[in-house]
Amino acid sequence: MNPFFKIKQELTLLDIAATCNIHIPDLKNAHVIGFGTLKDASESEVSFFHNPKYCNDLKNTRALACFVSPDYLELTPKTTIPLITSTPYRALAEILHFSYSPVYERFEGQFTKEGYFLGKDTVIGKNVKIGPYSVIGPGVHIGDNTTIGAHVTIEHAFIGQNCCIHSGAIIGDESLSFDYDSKGKIYVPQLGCVRIGNNVNIGQQTIIDRGSLQDTVIEDHTSLGGLIHVAHNVQIGKNATIISQTGIAGSTIIENDVIIGGQVGIAGHLVIGKRSQIAAQSGVAHDVLSYTQMAGSPAVEASIFKRQIYNLARLRKNRV
Repeated sequence: MNPFFKIKQELTLLDIAATCNIHIPDLKNAHVIGFGTLKDASESEVSFFHNPKYCNDLKNTRALACFVSPDYLELTPKTTIPLITSTPYRALAEILHFSYSPVYERFEGQFTKEGYFLGKDTVIGKNVKIGPYSVIGPGVHIGDNTTIGAHVTIEHAFIGQNCCIHSGAIIGDESLSFDYDSKGKIYVPQLGCVRIGNNVNIGQQTIIDRGSLQDTVIEDHTSLGGLIHVAHNVQIGKNATIISQTGIAGSTIIENDVIIGGQVGIAGHLVIGKRSQIAAQSGVAHDVLSYTQMAGSPAVEASIFKRQIYNLARLRKNRV
């Protein structure tokens, strides 16, 4: 996890099974230190499998135990204890609600004479400039020479050096992470944080949500325009450029040197390959290969999109 959340008390596999009403014959009890994704969970952590796109991650996970449905039981490694349930995402949500609490009160701190709010245990680097009415939440780290505009809110975040965060941006707040199953809507607590590298530019009123079981990450030298929404767990690589009013859904990976035009919508759990380009107002519903140019909604390769537009124009001309 991160310094912003803590486990309320010692937790064991038996505690998890009892809380989630999961019966496991001959379950050996073991101490649990936390929860993580299939890729990141250690031999003392619990994970979950909910999306078939991550079958390979399930096969290779090192997790102590994993919430998994009976349909995918055979993919679970022998070293990982299966916590079998028909609703693994709901089980995860229940145990996270039960297990974790915030380290700080949300607005634990005080206003400065300069007119911004500074939270408890915040670390501010050298030559940092913070505009009026901004809120720097408890435990936040801000690197040297970073400039923060007015009315900015930063919580649950680590900001690098030489960054510029323009007025009205919101970083590290809770995202709307939910799903549905037969019992209704499931809300999963957001226990990650936001990690922003060096020399990153974030535009006006852009929102970057903190992660759930992993962090939302924006790497060095990336630029985001205004009114962009970056959802939980998104990973944006180095030197990316994303133009205003774009929305990136949760757990999508954007690799290095990607250029994304304005008003683009990108679905969740995708990979946008390095040096790819996405034209304005595109709707991306599938992975994008590296070095590819995409356009349209649903987005296709730009050359195909141009032919589609040409053929549509010919159809209109023939009808006249």
